[in-house]
Amino acid sequence: MIHGDLATRNVLVATDYSIRISDFGLSRRLYEYTKYVKKSQEPMPWRWMAYESIHTMNFSTQSDVWSYGVTIWEIFSMGGIPFSGLSWDVTFAQKLRDGLRMPQPKYALPIV
Repeated sequence: MIHGDLATRNVLVATDYSIRISDFGLSRRLYEYTKYVKKSQEPMPWRWMAYESIHTMNFSTQSDVWSYGVTIWEIFSMGGIPFSGLSWDVTFAQKLRDGLRMPQPKYALPIV
C-alpha cells in the first residue's frame, strides 16, 4: 500500500503514545505493481512529496519514505512547516534535485 499523503496531520496519537496513520484518501493498493502514476488533477501535498513524485507524479514505497522523513522532521521541529518560506513554483522540484534540504530540527540530536 502506498499512502501518498503521509504528514503529521494524518498521524493520530493515543493516550499510551502509540500512533496510528490515518487519512488514506490518496493511498493505493498495489498488488502487481511497485509504483503508482497519478493522472488526475487535484491539489497535492508538495512539501511532503519526493522529487520523483513532484516531477513525474510517480508514487512508490520509496516516495512514502521521503514523506516519512518530512513527517519526522515536523515532529522534531515541534510542528514546524516543511520548507518554510518557500512557495510552490515550477522550480521547486529542480531545487530538490539540486540538493535543497531542510535544516536540522531544533530537537533532533546532532549527526555524529
